Amino acid sequence: MTGKSRKVTRKRIVKESLQLHNLFNIWDEFTTRYEAAEASLRTYKQKYEIFLKWVLEQNKLSEKLPLRNLEDITRDIAEDYARYVYKRKTTAKKDIENLKRIWAVMLPDEERNPWNIGLHLRTPLPKSPCNYRPLTVDEARRFIAKARECAEKGDPGSTIADGRYTSGSEKFLDLADAAIFAWHYGMRIGSLVSLHWKELATYRQGYFLHIPPKTRHSKPWPLEIPIVSEVREVLVRREKGFGGKPCGFLFPNLAKEHKRSAPNLTSSIKCLFTAAGIRNNHKGRSQMHSFRASFITQMDEAGAPTGITDAITGHAPKTVHDRYSHARADALKRWLDKAIPNLIRDE
Repeated sequence: MTGKSRKVTRKRIVKESLQLHNLFNIWDEFTTRYEAAEASLRTYKQKYEIFLKWVLEQNKLSEKLPLRNLEDITRDIAEDYARYVYKRKTTAKKDIENLKRIWAVMLPDEERNPWNIGLHLRTPLPKSPCNYRPLTVDEARRFIAKARECAEKGDPGSTIADGRYTSGSEKFLDLADAAIFAWHYGMRIGSLVSLHWKELATYRQGYFLHIPPKTRHSKPWPLEIPIVSEVREVLVRREKGFGGKPCGFLFPNLAKEHKRSAPNLTSSIKCLFTAAGIRNNHKGRSQMHSFRASFITQMDEAGAPTGITDAITGHAPKTVHDRYSHARADALKRWLDKAIPNLIRDE
């Protein structure tokens, strides 16, 4: 195909895609065109529905120029919405980026995308720290001890058996072991519940590969995560529990509970923090994500390069840094051993 014919074809595609799309009836078509995780699509839809409510209010105020189609949203209207949403919530930047994404998919003409607007419309906000506070070594140990205590209360044969815990005994055991992974690697709850034995097949070689669910669609490359001593102990113990070749999720009861009701799992974790005497403070909330804050904080305090930390947490995008840095599992393990203290036993 010649350059001229390719140019004509591209113009035809753009022209066809610029057909009128009703503002209130585009979602099904958008989801067929744009591939993303189901949880991400739910978030996009929620933010889009907030915009549609604003549009309805604008239509009531100005009936002469009702906004019905994507093409009706001009740059001025987009800036009006940006001013509105910047006053309303602190996640406004994500709202605008979400709308820009929808327009880019439905009307793939960069020059006509009204959401190519800067952040000059937003009143500068004071910088705030992470919403989750880091935990101390003692607090992390207390959390694990409390999880194991709750699991023991759920065991009918235990001397401290309690009928209120029978339905969650295995879940609390999973939480105790998952906390060790979260402590040493800063894993999110989504990563913990999705850890599969297929990813852990190489753990005896000193590492395993994992793609965090949150970035599985935008950054589908695996993180090479080293195996530290406490994590190896967890894996060996759980592998023995299978009596053969392990399969399925590493923490099956957590995965089951998370799929059934993520809010219920979050509530159980909050109760564990409270029972362990771990409270919110001026630095932020105490939640499972606090383990991630703890990991990053301790790595920084130990002087680990940002690239080393990002290679484990998966925070860093594939930028120029990644073209030069190729940290291997053994190098990552040295930093983990140096920065992250053991929870169960001291070496």
